[in-house]
Amino acid sequence: MPRDWPFFVSEFGGIGWKKPGDPGWGYGNDPKTEADWYARFDGLCAAQLENPSLFGFCYTQLTDVEQERNGLYYYDRTPKFDAAKLHAIVAKPAAIEQGAVVEARPTEGGWRVVIPAQPDDPNLPWTYVACEKPLDDAAWRSWTLDAATTKAGRPGFGAKGGFEGGSARPGRRRSSTSTARSGTRAATSAACCWSCTTTTASRSA
Repeated sequence: MPRDWPFFVSEFGGIGWKKPGDPGWGYGNDPKTEADWYARFDGLCAAQLENPSLFGFCYTQLTDVEQERNGLYYYDRTPKFDAAKLHAIVAKPAAIEQGAVVEARPTEGGWRVVIPAQPDDPNLPWTYVACEKPLDDAAWRSWTLDAATTKAGRPGFGAKGGFEGGSARPGRRRSSTSTARSGTRAATSAACCWSCTTTTASRSA
């Protein structure tokens, strides 16, 4: 892929914020105060907006899910934060909107598929676990693939109408990282991925 093409960050964030006594977790240490949360959110968004090569981003995630408490809304869809403050942070002018010039540099090395998705190897099965009830914190931390009843299925993410073949050379595509993996520990909540895909906040010049 040419280095002067703009790109999109499809997932970042994960700042934890939950009600006292709630189970679940976020990524990194949870902020101690609401002001700390806003400061971290502002810093993460600024890192995206100030990058002249980036045309959009998707904050993860829109709502809390079963085991993750890092949404902008609680599990019952009530808001955690002041929407006007969030808007003020994400609506700042982006570098790409201000005509920042990006120097094109040759790409060094190549892509290596770490976790094959459907476009990479449609015949490679993924191992996964389906839980009837969400796991609490203690069960989640002690859970192992060896102790679970696993299933196998087709790899995820499907074909994208030829788009993935046009953005990188066949056989050297970068695969999307999934929460379900072949031969390794599998996560239990597909709802996380569904929530992430609904939080897209794309910006373009």
